[in-house]
Parts: sequence; structure tokens; C-alpha cells
Amino acid sequence: MSKALKEALKGDPFAYPNPLVGCVIVKKGKIIGKGYHGFFGGPHAEPSAVKNCSESAKGADFYITMEPCSSINKKTPPCTDLLLQIKPKKVFIGSLDPNPAHNGKGVEILRKAGIKTETGILSKECENINSSFFKNMKENMPYVILKFAQSLNGKIADNKGNSRWISCEESRFFSQKLRAGCDCIIAGAKTIIKDNPLLTVRYPKAVKQPSVCIIDGCGKIPLNASVFKADRKVFIVVKKGFSFKGKIPKNARILEIPLKGDFLNNKILLKKLYKEGIRRILVEGGGETHGQFVFSGLFDEIYAFISPIIIGQKNSPSSVVWPDNYKIKKGLGIELKLKEEKNIGKDKLLIFGK
Repeated sequence: MSKALKEALKGDPFAYPNPLVGCVIVKKGKIIGKGYHGFFGGPHAEPSAVKNCSESAKGADFYITMEPCSSINKKTPPCTDLLLQIKPKKVFIGSLDPNPAHNGKGVEILRKAGIKTETGILSKECENINSSFFKNMKENMPYVILKFAQSLNGKIADNKGNSRWISCEESRFFSQKLRAGCDCIIAGAKTIIKDNPLLTVRYPKAVKQPSVCIIDGCGKIPLNASVFKADRKVFIVVKKGFSFKGKIPKNARILEIPLKGDFLNNKILLKKLYKEGIRRILVEGGGETHGQFVFSGLFDEIYAFISPIIIGQKNSPSSVVWPDNYKIKKGLGIELKLKEEKNIGKDKLLIFGK
């Protein structure tokens, strides 16, 4: 199953919005085939592994990270049909499909056909590689990732707003992969005004540009900003009752959100974006936008790229900021859980969860 997990990760980020799934086929103690779901709309892990087999998969054991699909209303045929044709000796499954419409159905089909099936093999690990898919299915909410590059002392720019480049080239490439695996990028109005970014994906083989959501309570962003030039939807988020002056770009849509304290109510925003088909969001700042999501707990992961530099100006902006009057219930700040760390070029990437 650990080898099937490694196979599954090969589909990142192009399997999205489908889950990452890997499959390993074993016969007489030898691996005869491996496969994974490589891209959305493409073959699933099971047929990919069967295609790669060095001999017939009949009577072999299948190790699959997620319950085989049984639905016929999709781009590819159900994998349970393939397994019923092959008649494996036994099927080992990591996690059940969290989709309520499919949960347990694939296992039931196999067992009714007399195929021995065992579930829960490295289940936690199999769920973790698809944490966003599980949240979507269980909570009907988008999965939210915060991403920023900062100096060793937590600064994202100098006191004049210069931020190029805090992170190294390898980190910036990694960030593009993160964007490619999301269907919406959130940024604050100050980021759009100061940097005028495109917020596009520049990652090899990326076929679709993510939507952009700009948190702009009082409509301050210029309507000729670069972010509107790409062929994708741009949501402009304003406080409820605000009326935009000027001609809105064709690809823009206004979302009115009520206030909650000093912030817009981002929980309502996330629910609206989910209804728009948004399933995985990358929040790319700046510091005040990050602060809104961190303080309110509306995030799932934080990707912090730490560069070995120090930016010392007194008024240089920090990576996460909230108003001074916002009180932490316990301790000095909000404690996070370190999930993973890795070296990327000269930078250190720290991945945190709640």
C-alpha cells in the first residue's frame, strides 16, 4: 500500500479535482503492475496498473489507495466492472470513498461477487493525500491553503513594498505547482494595487487557469488591473450594500458579503465560492488577508517559505497580521501543528495544519 501511495502522488496536481489514487498489483509475491490516476478525465489507477502489467492480472492481489469507483455517470467506466472481469484473488483498499453517494458501494459490489476485500490499510495516510477531497465531501466547503514567502523575521516585503525576490527560484516553481492544483486564488486589494500581479499558473502542462477572488471591501482596485486579462472568472468581494462605480470587466463578478467585526464574513464567502464550484483555494495575501483567515480559523494548511534573509525596516509588512484589538483566547498567538518540512533550494518550506 505504501508503494500505491507513492504511485498516487504522481498524479499531483493534474488529477484535481478528482482524488489522487494509486494501484499496485501483486502476483505470487511479485509486483507485476503499477498505475495511478494521472489527469482529470483520464484513466483511473486500476486500469492504468492493469495496462502496465507484465503478465495477466487474473488471480492477483490489488492494492488500491481509495475504494474503486462504481458510478457510471462520469468520464470513465466504473473500476468495479474492470475488477469483476479480472477476478482478482483479493483487493486491499486504503480508504473508502468519502462521497456519500459512493461510500462503501464499491466494496459491497466486490464482496457480493465473491471477491475478498479488506479495507483500512494505511487508511490515515491514504486520507491525508486527499485531505481536500475529504473535506469537500464531508463539509461541503472548499479546502483553504495559505501560502507566503517570508524573511527569517517574518517579513514579506521591505518598507517600500519591494518583495522580489524573497524566495528562491525553486520555491517559486513549487508555488506554481500549488496554484496548478487549486481552482481559485484569493488575494487582498492591497496586493492587487501594489503589485498588479497576473496570478496565473505558469507550470508545465497546466491546462486551466484558476479563478481569482479579490477581497476588496470598498471597491478600491483598478478595473484595468492585470488580473482581469487572463481567460478566467474573477470574483470581486465587496461589503454588502456597496455599489461599484465604473464598468466591470466582462469576466468579473461581484460578490456582496456582510461584515463580521473588522473583516468581511469569510465563512459566508467560502460557502458562496463552494456553490460556484470552487473546491480548493490558495490564499496568496498579503498579510492582512492571511490574518483574516488565520484568526477566524478558516484555513486547512499553511505553506510558509522561509528565506535565509532578514528584512529589518521598522515598517516592513509581516506575513500574517490582524487588528490590535483582536484578542487571542489563550497564549500569545494561534498555535499550529507542523505537518512537514523540506529544503527547497536555499529556502525552508514549513507546512502547518491547525
